[in-house]
Amino acid sequence: MKILYSGHPFWFTAFRPFFLLASLQFALFLILWVFNYTQFLRLEVLHSGLVWHMHEMIFGFARAVIIGFLFTAAQNWTGKKLLNGRMLQLFVILWISGRTAFFIPGFLIYLALAADTVLNFTAVYLLVKFLFTPGQKHNRIIALLFAYFSAVQLIVQAALLNYLVPEKIIHLMHMGLLVVVLYVMIIAGRVVPFFTGVVLPEAGTRRVDLLEKNIMWLSLPIPILELSEVGAFAGGWIAAGYLILLAGLHAIRWFFWHPWKTLSKPILFILHISYLWVPVSLVAYALFMLKIATPGIVWHSFGLGVIAMFILGMMTRVSLGHTGRPIVASKNVMLAYFLLGSAVLIRVSVSFWSNVNFGYLVSGVLASIAFLIFFIEYVPVLVSARPDGKQI
Repeated sequence: MKILYSGHPFWFTAFRPFFLLASLQFALFLILWVFNYTQFLRLEVLHSGLVWHMHEMIFGFARAVIIGFLFTAAQNWTGKKLLNGRMLQLFVILWISGRTAFFIPGFLIYLALAADTVLNFTAVYLLVKFLFTPGQKHNRIIALLFAYFSAVQLIVQAALLNYLVPEKIIHLMHMGLLVVVLYVMIIAGRVVPFFTGVVLPEAGTRRVDLLEKNIMWLSLPIPILELSEVGAFAGGWIAAGYLILLAGLHAIRWFFWHPWKTLSKPILFILHISYLWVPVSLVAYALFMLKIATPGIVWHSFGLGVIAMFILGMMTRVSLGHTGRPIVASKNVMLAYFLLGSAVLIRVSVSFWSNVNFGYLVSGVLASIAFLIFFIEYVPVLVSARPDGKQI
């Protein structure tokens, strides 16, 4: 594959700027949210602090990583140049502009939200253009999911501006989050057993054909459960049963990857642990449908356990692999894994603490530090050229 770009290495591929920006945004915005929630400071933002927090974690942080990863992977899949140089710089400018929407007054809000929309639809156009081609049939779901994700964000923006169902905005956010969970299911299903088999062939990782052919099609309806009429159908029992079934299937999938055999490779083990949170989160969601579990447990199991942990694991691995460096987690990165894992456990159990606000604070600080460690550790990696002179 020959992909030529003569500018600075930082603009060679999408993962370089977007992984750094996403990690910095996560660290900064999460700590701001936690300090605001625990009343250490007061943020004046559009709509509410909770909506800002959810929007930026889903449509800011997670979306940046998705764009960075997908456009890097799609170049490998197609052997064609998709996003670098000036176009990549434009994507970054649009993404940064969108992050200001909750803080700026009047008409400028429309411009900031429009920047996010332009970014989304340009990304969808490029993904469809390159993935709806001969030989890419198995990758088309990637483009379609991003179109779905972008449509949800557009509806959220309309709700933010009070044009459409503002009372449903939290459910719309949850739909967006669950689309990201679908991405984790798809990408993890492809790369986790592959990475494990390459690094530890003795682990005997297995992919069960019947399960792999059906598990994603069975999982695709998850986001529509956030449509209240669907989730509440038959008192929530049908939705809960569906989620428990899915949890069992994803647990079986995870078991056949033999995760316990990757303990000696932290950069692999983190991916397996993040996927364990998929069945755990689905069970929590089922209990929520039955009015047993609290919303905080459900959405932070998905958001921190599944999404943030998988993202941290993938960013550390992809950044090393695609810059031609040894794929080994440093001591600092292993510390980041530990801090994030601790943050997840604290956040999902915080409702049982005597001092709930202290639990929120500790969890938020630990998760923020984890991504700040990534940012500091990987700046030299992502802004410099590959040692072997290649671009990807």
